[in-house]
Amino acid sequence: MSFARRHLTFANVAAAIALLLATGGGALAATHYLITSTNQISPRVLSQLHGRRGPVGKTGKTGRRGKEGPRGKPGGPRGRRGPEGPAGPPGLVGVQGIQGLTGGKGPRGEPGAPGASAYSPLPPGQSESGVYAINAGSPAPEKLYEPVTLPVLLGARVPAENVEYVPLKGKGPHCEAQGTAPRGYLCIYSDFPIEPGVLGEPIVVNPEAAGSGPEGKGSGLHGFVLEWTPKPLDGAYDYGTYTVTEK
Repeated sequence: MSFARRHLTFANVAAAIALLLATGGGALAATHYLITSTNQISPRVLSQLHGRRGPVGKTGKTGRRGKEGPRGKPGGPRGRRGPEGPAGPPGLVGVQGIQGLTGGKGPRGEPGAPGASAYSPLPPGQSESGVYAINAGSPAPEKLYEPVTLPVLLGARVPAENVEYVPLKGKGPHCEAQGTAPRGYLCIYSDFPIEPGVLGEPIVVNPEAAGSGPEGKGSGLHGFVLEWTPKPLDGAYDYGTYTVTEK
């Protein structure tokens, strides 16, 4: 019986019913039936036509992961900005604290050393600097003078052999850079090279000495005078800086 149930199909049942109708009585033999739908078969018969469910097969292996799809479009448009909310209440103003007590007066310091007066000479090894400027004009005079007063008087005069004039980008035997001078030297640094239109190297005169001898050249204790003979350089000029260092 179990073998018959396993082999029952809709085609087998329809063939069997047709065979019975063909071999039946006279009334039945005169009529032919064609089964075209399972609705023409009794439900009890249909329930017996299904075979047993076969065993569940093994689960197959998981396939490889597919390629990542294209990235989706960005999100929708940005929403409208909402209305500004009401301003919050103002914060509380802090209360200023009570001013502290004034501290006591400290002890008096020791008196400092007396400062140098206007007549105190420049200390040994100390330097002082300044500027000079001159324009010959037109027509140029026969002699041109530019007096220079030192801010602090020197302790000793500077002889002519210790005075050097250095044009722009030049270098003297002892005067090497603006703002410097060896001890006992007066260095005059021009802001121009020696060229047409520039007065060039002047004679440095000591106005504190009498005569035109060696004592009359160089710098005195209070200053010096720059002397040029500008002809025929009408309109020539010169300016720069000087530095003098006490012995």
